[in-house]
Parts: sequence; C-alpha cells; structure tokens
Amino acid sequence: MKYKNNKSIPTLGDRKISISLINADYLPYTGHFYRFISRPGIHWTEAKAEASSDSMMYYGLRGYLATITSQAENDFIRLKTKGVGWIGATDIAQNYYWRWVTGPEGLENNGQGLLFWVGLGSQYAGGVPGTGPVAGAYTNWNSGEPNDTGGSEFYAHITFFPTNPADSYKWNDLPDGGSNGDFVPAGYLIEYGGMPGDPQVQLSATLDLLVNTIFFKTGTISTICAGDTITLNQPDRGAVMATYKWSPTGSLSNASIANPTASANVTTTYFVTGSRGICTDSTHYTVSVNSLPVVNLGNDTTICNPSSIILNAGVSNASYKWLPDSETSQTIVAKKGGNYSVTVTDNHGCKATDQINVSFTNKPKIDFSKLDTLICGKKSDILDITTDEGNFSVKRLSDNFTFNNLDVSVPNYGSYPFNIKATDDFSCFSDSTIKLGFHDIPTVSFSIDSTTCYHYNLNAVYIGNANLKTANFTWIFGGDTIVSGLGLVNEKIPLGVNQSKRDLVLSVEQNGCLNHYTIPDIRVIPTLSMSVKDSIQCMPSTFDFLATNTETVTSFAWAFGDGTQGSGSNPVHTYSEAGRYNIELTVTTDKMCSNTALIKNMVFAAPVPDVTFSHSSDNCLDPGINEISYTGLIGTNADTYFWDLSPFNPSEIIKDPLQTQGPLLFNLKTQPQVTLGLKVKSQYGCASALQNIVLKRKPDFSFTSDLLAGCVPFGPTLAGKINDQVDQVNFTWDFGDGASGTGSPVLHTYQLPDKHYTITLTGKSSITGCTNSSVYPDTLQTYPKPVAKFSMNDSIVYNDKPLVDFFNGSSGATTWQWEFGDGLTSQLENPTHSYAVTGERKIELRVTNEFNCMDSISHQVLIAFNRIFPPNGFSPNAPNAIDRVFLLDSEGIIAAGYHFVVLSRWDDIIFEAKDEIKGWDGRMKDGSYAPTGSYLWILNFTDFLGRNHRQTGTVTVIY
Repeated sequence: MKYKNNKSIPTLGDRKISISLINADYLPYTGHFYRFISRPGIHWTEAKAEASSDSMMYYGLRGYLATITSQAENDFIRLKTKGVGWIGATDIAQNYYWRWVTGPEGLENNGQGLLFWVGLGSQYAGGVPGTGPVAGAYTNWNSGEPNDTGGSEFYAHITFFPTNPADSYKWNDLPDGGSNGDFVPAGYLIEYGGMPGDPQVQLSATLDLLVNTIFFKTGTISTICAGDTITLNQPDRGAVMATYKWSPTGSLSNASIANPTASANVTTTYFVTGSRGICTDSTHYTVSVNSLPVVNLGNDTTICNPSSIILNAGVSNASYKWLPDSETSQTIVAKKGGNYSVTVTDNHGCKATDQINVSFTNKPKIDFSKLDTLICGKKSDILDITTDEGNFSVKRLSDNFTFNNLDVSVPNYGSYPFNIKATDDFSCFSDSTIKLGFHDIPTVSFSIDSTTCYHYNLNAVYIGNANLKTANFTWIFGGDTIVSGLGLVNEKIPLGVNQSKRDLVLSVEQNGCLNHYTIPDIRVIPTLSMSVKDSIQCMPSTFDFLATNTETVTSFAWAFGDGTQGSGSNPVHTYSEAGRYNIELTVTTDKMCSNTALIKNMVFAAPVPDVTFSHSSDNCLDPGINEISYTGLIGTNADTYFWDLSPFNPSEIIKDPLQTQGPLLFNLKTQPQVTLGLKVKSQYGCASALQNIVLKRKPDFSFTSDLLAGCVPFGPTLAGKINDQVDQVNFTWDFGDGASGTGSPVLHTYQLPDKHYTITLTGKSSITGCTNSSVYPDTLQTYPKPVAKFSMNDSIVYNDKPLVDFFNGSSGATTWQWEFGDGLTSQLENPTHSYAVTGERKIELRVTNEFNCMDSISHQVLIAFNRIFPPNGFSPNAPNAIDRVFLLDSEGIIAAGYHFVVLSRWDDIIFEAKDEIKGWDGRMKDGSYAPTGSYLWILNFTDFLGRNHRQTGTVTVIY
C-alpha cells in the first residue's frame, strides 16, 4: 500500500495506520466466529457431524454446533438465525440433564460436556428444588421449556416463528428429526474458535508513520474581550519538537512554545518564528480586544424589615443575568437578605460582573412588661422599658414635648399620653403610644371613741384630704376586713373576743394610689366568751355550745356557719354535712349594748371515710400480677387502712399495702377468684364499715399438642392446660383452617399440605364467668406433600418383548418405590422392567420426600401372550422325569382350543393332544419309542385373552 498526505500543511507527529479485515461473522466478546448453515430437514445428529467435518473448516478453524453461554453471545447469534436452527445441547445421555456437548464446552467433564440445566421447565417454574440453571449458567429457554413432549425430545434448537417474534430466538427441545409446522429444522448454527489445535486468526495490523515539518495555523483570530485569553497557533505534534520565539512577550503565557495563551487588554499583534531542523517559518497574529461594560451596584447596604431596594445594573442595551434568582432585566427588586450579583453581557459578548450584599434588619422590639403606668406621689419617673436594639426617645403628646431618654415628667397630676420610640443604628425604629397616670397620694388618719357600750365596739372617724366620692375606704381589725367601699368615713368597729391581734387599720385608695393609717393594739376588757364541748365529732355530729357574760344579757343570737341560727346561752346544734364551721355570737344587754364574737373553724364535723376500690367486682383481671388501691373521695394518707387479706394464699401476695391506701400487688395463681376486705379509720377516729370486693381472674391456661408438624392428613391431639387446680374452664378452638371445635383434649385433622396454622384457644371459667383467649401464631405445620406421577412407553407388551420403560414425572419427591405387579420392586427414579409373567398387572409408584410424606399412583399394564419358547430336543429316558416329556405350555395358554400334534418324517401323526395341555413322552401311537431324529410339531392354542395362535417347529429325540 502507498501513503500520501494531501494536506497543504500536514499535521505533525506519529501516524498509526491500521489495516482491518471486516468480518460480520466475528464476535469480539468471545473471539469466535458464528454462521447459520441452511440445511432444511437436517437431523441434529447429522448437523453435529457436518459442523465438525473438514468440509466446514473456516480460516483453518474446526467448526461445531454453537454453544451459547452468555447474553452477548445469544444476542449475536440471534442476528445470524434465519430459521429453526440446531445448537449443541442435548440430554440424550441422561434425561433432563442438559449439557453442551460440542466445542470446548463439550470437552469438559472427561468429554461428557458442560452441565447447564436440570429438569423440566414446568418443574423450575413450580419451584421444584434442584431444577433450573446449574451454578448460575446462562439459559434462554422458551416459556415452559424444556418439556420433553412424548418423552423423545432430547436435542436443543433456536426457535423461529414468522408470526410470533416475541417467542422467536429462544431455546426449545425437539426429537432428533425435529417436528412439523414451525418446528421443521431449517439448518444449524455453527461456531468456530477455542478448539485445541485451532490457528490464531488475526484480522488487523498497525503501521507507525512519522510526519515532520513546520506549519502555522492560518485564518482569522477571534476578537476577545479585555482580560480574556486566546490560544495562538496550534500545538506542535512532531516527534521532535520545533523551537518557537514570540514577541511581544508581556501578555503571553509562554513565549517559546508553539501555542501560547495571549491575555490582552487592548488590540495587539504577536509575531512568531518556528524552526525544526532545516525547516523555518514565520507569521503573525493580531488579537482584537473589546473593552468590558462598566457595572456598579454600589456598596453593601442594610435596610429595615419590611422593605425592599431596587438594584440597577447601570448598562443599557445589554443582556443581564442576576443571581441568585436568574432575573434578566436591567433592574430588580431585592426583598430578602443575601448576596446579589449581576453579569452584564454587551453587544460584543463581553461580560462584567458586580455584586452587593443586602442585609435586612428587624425593627427594635420594645418590652413594656415591667412598666408601671401608675406613678403615685410624684410628677416625674424613669420608665422601666427595654429594647433589643437602639436608643429611646419619648414624646409627651399633650404638648409634643420630647425627652431624649426615659426620664419623663408632667406639669400637674393627671393622666397623660406618651409616644415611646426606639431607633437603631440603621434608623429602623418601632414606636407605641401609652397612657401614664401621675396622681397624688391621699393623706390618711382617723379618730376613735371607745366610751360607748362598755368597750364592745369602737366608733372611728376618717381624717384626711381624700375625695369622698371617688376614694375607696377599707377598715380592717385584727387582720379581718370589717367593711370596704366609697366614702366610708365614719364606722362602728366590733372588737370581738379571744383575738390576739387587735390592730385597727384604715386603707384609702384614690386613682390607684394607696395610703393607710394604723392604731396598734387596741386593748379592751373582754366580757363575752363562748365555748363548745368536743369541738371535733364524727358525722352525724351534734355539738353543745355555751356562752358566758358578765353583763345582764337579754338575747343571744348564734350563727352556726351552715346557714342556720340559734338562741340561748347553751344551744345544741346538729350538722347535716361534714366540714369545718365558723361560729358567730351576738349578745345584747339590758342597756341595749351589743357585742359580737366570731371564732373561725370552731367546730369540725368529721366525715366517715367511704370505701371504694380501683377495680369493680365486674372486672375480669388478666393472669399474672395485678394491683388494687383505695380510691375513695374522703380517705387521706393520714388515715389508717385495715386490709383483710386472709382469703389470699400467702404466695399470691406480692406487695402488702399494710395500713396505707395501697396498692396491693397480687397474683391469683392458685385460685380464679378471691374476696378482699377493707375498713378505713380516719385520723379523727371516724371508722367505716368493712367493705368487700370479689376479685376475679380470667382463666389461666396454656396450649399443648402431641404433634407440632406432620404429613397430611395431619391429626394432632390438642389440649388446653389449666394452670391452677381450682378453676373449671370450658374451651373453644379455632384450628386456623376455617374449622372450630370445643372441649379438651380434641383431635383435629388437617388436609392441606405445606401450610402453617395459627391456633386460637378461648377458655371460659364456669366459676368466674370470665373469658380469655390466646393466639399461637404458626404453631402447627403440615409438611409439603410430593405428587406421584409416571408414564410408560406402552401399556400393552408381549411375552416375547416384555420390556417396559417407566418415566417418572413425580414432583417434590426424594425416594421412589416401584411395585411392578409381579412381586418385583425397584427404587430407581426411571426404571425399566422386564416381565416374565403374562396378564394385566398393576404398577404402583409410592414416592416420599425429605419429611417422609408419601403419595402414590398406579396404572395397569397388560403383558399379552404372543408365543412360547420350547426346547429343541428331549430324551425320553432322561434321569429326571421332567426332562422325559416334550411339553408345549406357558402361562397364558388355556386348555380349551389346545391342539398339539407331532408328525413323523412321513407326515404321519405320531402324537396328538386336544383340549388338554399334555406333553409328548417320545412314544408313538403303538406305544413304542420313536427312533432318534428330528420331528415336526404343530401347535394351535388360545391365550387367556381369547386370541388364537399357531406355532410350528422341530424337536430332536435323543437317547
């Protein structure tokens, strides 16, 4: 070949010239060749022999029926397939064990071939263990294949359905000669490569060629933008690098290489000289430069929320790209904080970028939570207000006077509106208007007159400057408020009895400002006393009261604290409700002076504790530890609780509550129910009656079964075991297969194989009436059941050809037991049996699996009689009597129609037996023995099926 470079300036450097022979039959993935050989009607065995013959050699390679071991190989062969084509797989050596028996794979396993599939396609689809691809081998069987239809499909081919592309190019099994319709062989797929002794076939070669010269890139240099870069010339690709010298050098990346990068801010012309050996050349490049657009977004800024800012790129008639939101207009509105940038591209394509940071700050927050809007007794105050940012200013709105801090004042007492404003460093501000009250504090004093009624009461009179129409007056004696309201300036104060505190206080409130005046320790001689016998009594409570007085009392007015009144100096009163009661007594003397005595909580009608529990007698408790507590409304932790635990077995008490409210922890493990008693006595000695509660437990039982797994029909005996010796429980069963039952124990039979069953056991106590249920998930299991199935090559055979082949189609089986009906058996999977008897025989196949589950099936075979097999000689004087008779008989021959004759050499009848099975003893009709020699015999007989037979032969008589 001749190489010529037609370029005016050739590319420098090495050239690799590759020469390749294109072959559409070659698959680089395997390095093998593949072809489809058209041979309509060819048998598989013929195709195998022809593919490996010398006449099919290819580039010196030995051919073989294709072996397909990968998806890539299958896809390539699909392109070659022109019709139904044989491939190199068969199970002829061992049925259902498919091997690649051609090519390199056929040499594996000592020439047996590579095993890649076991079983039928239907077995694999049904999940039969041990079937399908071997060790992950690649397969492409059609759906349901291989299926061994008729028991003679031992050879693999690739399908080709003209009207069904979806099922084409897949594998199928056929007999050696193929079949009909779409299964008539059209040829075979032949593969080359990988066989011992094959030559190495090279389809390509490479030549290295070096081109050495000097050249420069021609054409116009693109215009760039200021600051951009551009590559001058092109790289030197020669084997020996040339030398280059560029000028000016200031804006070049490297002034001594073939293709430096230029970075110019103005239009510049660059000159270059290159030399390689004797080759020298020069040229120049002018780089035109456009200036960049000017973009200025300004300085970073901070603005107040809620607000926005308009950003302007500042260049007209250009394109814009903003970040972060990809806007394309000259101006945008920034409404959130962050970095904003814009890239401006002018009409020359030059770009410039600027960015700005926009921050948003919240307005100051003003906290008024500690502000007191009422200022008493002064006309100025420092307001207790805070802010998270900035400084305060305050404007008095009545005259718009502004304070530069929180120190404010007013000219006169009264209410004034103020505007409070907080401003931060970014001039962001918040403000709010409030109303402040500046008010005078009222003066407070009073005078008393204790000369009336012998010190039973005091008259008190207010002295001060309070506004009687608006000020509120509150009179307090001994810590108790006597009266409160507007304008109460003159009051009568009852002094009472038995009080240790005797301060009299007047509190005056005006416009929210408060002042008070106190006269401490007003001492009077008490002349009134009252008492009660037994101040604490249990309900129902009756109390005896007693009043004494040094004066002459004309009336006693009692208030018992429950809304009822009484009279007399020694009244008796009964309370209908428990509680503490204040007692008040007012006495009036004969001089019409009165005094009032009040004793708070003087009597206590103590309640009797109630008794209730945290459970009711209707509750059915779960087996195990439970708890119960006192839940009454009256009893307290200070009371005493007497629990009656005597009905419990000591082992059932987990935690004794002693004399507390509880809880009592218990476990009724020896009895289904128990009676618990409780009596409560309060700290005041009030005792309840004994209250009882019946505690009932749900039945406590467990589940047992004599069998947990088995073959169908699977019949375990199920029982419910009661875990205490007292309870009486009736059981109801849900067996998990849609059936139910009652009682214990029960026998239930499961019929479906390979299932797990959940048992639900429900028990009802006849003692407590409580019911409990327990679920036992997946407790029982039925093992998978094998399915027995077989066929045979013929259901009728003859005694001269009594061999029967049996084909085992069972699934899920691991052992096989054959009974052939003649007393003989076999444990082979696919046996062959020869019958030595005649008649109809029952063949039974019993199969078992790894769980020893069994299935059986039987078929009938007929061994018909066809001929007998007599000896060809006998001796009438033999030592053994049985050898002295020439008898034509066999199982299957009947006496009726039996006709046996022996002829002499002259065709005379010398022996005859009719309608009886009888042998010839060698004598002739006259009783003498026939001479030594050969004699013709004729036998006509009927077999057990009623068929007529005729058989002839010769027999030799010897002595």
